[in-house]
Amino acid sequence: MSESEFVLEMRDVRKSYGITQALKGVSVALRSGRVYGLVGENGAGKSTLVKSMCGAVLPDSGEILINGATVTMRGPQDARDLGVSTVFQELSLIPDLSLAENIQLQRKDGWVSGRRKQLRYAEKLAAEWGIASIDASSRLDSLSLRDQQLAEILCAVNRPHQVLILDEPTSALLPADVDWLEGVITRVTASGGAVVIITHMLEEIERFCDEIYVQRNGLIVDSVERQAYDRTTVIEQMIGRSLESAYPERPAFDPSASVVLRAESVGTKRQLRDLDLSIRAGEIVGVAGLDGQGQEEVFEVLAGVRRRSTGTIQLNGAPFRASSPADALRPGKGAHGISLVPAERKTLGAILDMSIRKNIALSILRKVTTGFWINDAKEESRVRNLMRSVQVDETKIDDPVRSLSGGNQQKVVFAKALANDSDVLLLFDPTRGVDVGTKYEIYRLICGYAEQGKAVLMYSTEIPEIVNLCHRALVIYRGTVAAEFEGEDLQEHNLMSAAIGASR
Repeated sequence: MSESEFVLEMRDVRKSYGITQALKGVSVALRSGRVYGLVGENGAGKSTLVKSMCGAVLPDSGEILINGATVTMRGPQDARDLGVSTVFQELSLIPDLSLAENIQLQRKDGWVSGRRKQLRYAEKLAAEWGIASIDASSRLDSLSLRDQQLAEILCAVNRPHQVLILDEPTSALLPADVDWLEGVITRVTASGGAVVIITHMLEEIERFCDEIYVQRNGLIVDSVERQAYDRTTVIEQMIGRSLESAYPERPAFDPSASVVLRAESVGTKRQLRDLDLSIRAGEIVGVAGLDGQGQEEVFEVLAGVRRRSTGTIQLNGAPFRASSPADALRPGKGAHGISLVPAERKTLGAILDMSIRKNIALSILRKVTTGFWINDAKEESRVRNLMRSVQVDETKIDDPVRSLSGGNQQKVVFAKALANDSDVLLLFDPTRGVDVGTKYEIYRLICGYAEQGKAVLMYSTEIPEIVNLCHRALVIYRGTVAAEFEGEDLQEHNLMSAAIGASR
């Protein structure tokens, strides 16, 4: 077989960051018209591999070939010029420009002058790719996370490409959008392009891919054709051990336990209206709902991020009023407050350039200070204990959070939330964008928190998580609780029916 039959090839690529070997001699080969999956735990080296493939990282050694010719890519623009287009896991468009303006900046077929013409071009392009509903005139940072993700994909496919790389493309999308993405992938491969998908959703790997690369500890440990694929084998290859069950045993729960958190007729000036909910000690309550139904406001109100306009909230039987997350963490009168793991770990959950030590200690500064001074020994002791509890390497205590894999970043955000020993733990899509091994560790932390007699409220876009972890589930529809399920009624089809309003 001639080299030119591979549209892109990587040979023995190596990359180190200090003493950490992110890639240890990785080789991959992509043919046109095929879809390739790349799976592995967070920290396996997938991001470094993708960044090397698209010019964002310069490998220490090895070769990259495009259509059989060795190339050197010193930046993403070099890769784009060579026909490698990437949708990064972290949104990369210019947030204070509109979609129409972002598209113009990346066009290769001539500049369109005038905002109206630019907008018409963007709207025509969106319609051609099946997402005419997206607002091409608004600033990107004013759009929902889902629409921002769609915008990223649209810009990527609009660039000339023979290789399209999709890094966690569905992490912010709705279930129906996955059907749309399948159409995009089919269109790209039909035109002769190769597609690489990096995702933790094995259902998508099984649905989209012709060949799967399994990566662990900086190495490609296997390459398997779709017809020979076995999910259990692939998971065990990813994590290097047998995974006995996808979920830990649900913790025991006493239905007569005291109510820790109660909300009655709570509403906001935006979407939330007449919200009623209660959570008992030791209970894990799930929240389900399609994007934009008001579920995020539920968590923001309870965590003090957003003010309520109507209704009352009680914590351990006492009125709860929090105008900020700091108020929610320290409500006074012996209560331990409410902690939140927010939707976006990189923008809301952690300060990426700050050390792990300082990030975790932020929520417990009063417990590690004497007067105006931080007690370094006390701070370090508490932080190390928390790092052990969430299984983050203690030797990295003074490393910036940015240096960690996505899964370990999420575990640092968890450690921050656990540090305060709060009465209520709020979790907004806590496993989004993390691998199956890290998911299991997060499930274990959630169950362990409930076993301590704490209350947990958890929203997830993955309905099986709610079904398998929660004692009870609420479905949010148009800003209020539309349905509630527990026991044998806590089933995926019931939750989805209520989420689309069918049961109403």
